[in-house]
Amino acid sequence: MASHMTAATVLEPAPTCASADVSPRRRVSRTRPRVLLVEPRAERRAEIAQGLVGAGFEVLAAEQLEAVLESLSEERLPQLVFVPAEGTPEGMDGVALCERLRAEPRTAHLPVYLFASEEDVGLRERADQARADDVLVRPVSPRVVVSLARLKAGRGACAAAYEAHSLRLPLAEAVHALVHGSRAGRLELRDNAGWLT
Repeated sequence: MASHMTAATVLEPAPTCASADVSPRRRVSRTRPRVLLVEPRAERRAEIAQGLVGAGFEVLAAEQLEAVLESLSEERLPQLVFVPAEGTPEGMDGVALCERLRAEPRTAHLPVYLFASEEDVGLRERADQARADDVLVRPVSPRVVVSLARLKAGRGACAAAYEAHSLRLPLAEAVHALVHGSRAGRLELRDNAGWLT
């Protein structure tokens, strides 16, 4: 493990900030959805974290994967994980972290997105084998990350599907999230409203 590793930072929305819960079918939780974000570039990490916090998420942000490993053993798990596919020479990479999460029943359900520096067929194959939700090629817009997080926040405990009502996640953002990250889904439009599942 690198000796220069910095600790993870927890960023919370203001108490008056609207909830990140986008599904009117779900009961409002007393705790805000938590997103684990690992991004080595400080400026990008801050930009994405600010977008998530502004959307009502609590963010556990760090420069390196090793800084957040302990948080994955805590009682309160994140609802969503964004990590770099590439690791440091002496550390773990995002694919290995995904394999580790999928191997444990307690974390097997967590959505995991990998940030990659470039499109790489070999990486996509490894990510598929590790059952990562998707690979997002940098630069990734904070808007895409927020849309994905808001969509994934519509997942109930142990549910196989995600949902977001267009009243809380605008249809354009829902489709944006579907195109950028979700591998399968259904869009229902009825009476000037829509469901993305």
